[in-house]
Amino acid sequence: MPGNIIEIELQNFMTFNHLKCKPGSRLNLVIGPNGSGKSSLVCAIALGLGGEPQLLGRATSVGAYVKRGEESGKAVPKKDILQVIQRFNIQVNNLTQFLPQDRVCEFAKLTPVQLLEETEKAVGDPQLPIQHCALIEKSRELKNIQLSVERNGETLNQWRALNTELEKDVERVCQREELLTKVESMKKKLPWLKACS
Repeated sequence: MPGNIIEIELQNFMTFNHLKCKPGSRLNLVIGPNGSGKSSLVCAIALGLGGEPQLLGRATSVGAYVKRGEESGKAVPKKDILQVIQRFNIQVNNLTQFLPQDRVCEFAKLTPVQLLEETEKAVGDPQLPIQHCALIEKSRELKNIQLSVERNGETLNQWRALNTELEKDVERVCQREELLTKVESMKKKLPWLKACS
């Protein structure tokens, strides 16, 4: 299966003079008795896959992992390692993919949102976190639009209430105009009525 660790070989690494390990096709847990070198193996995996020494919380330089009194080993260009880990989406800094013992507490403190984000990054599709961020942004936009619609609805109701009041005023003004027209008409008829009586 692409991306599986087929073999790990350590030479003068931490406490080991030489170690060759062939994990099963689904290495996902390193177990053994105290002092058997589990942490050394995990450190080797992390550093071999381009992880920074600070990731492991033990030393600040790769040279610190070389066995005391021994020479440092063959260096592999970082860009070569990066090409491999990018091709297989290996993320040693993602706690959902690679969890050293010293970082279990940090993993336990992840919020559900952070855990989801880290899991999305680990799943493999690089578009997934981007799409998730886009969905979050669209959700914010939708909430803003809903608030705007709600405010506009309130404003519309206020304008409708004002319109209803103004319609009543217009109706009263029309009635007054009709009455004034009748008064003027009667004023004109009044002299005729006086003459007839």
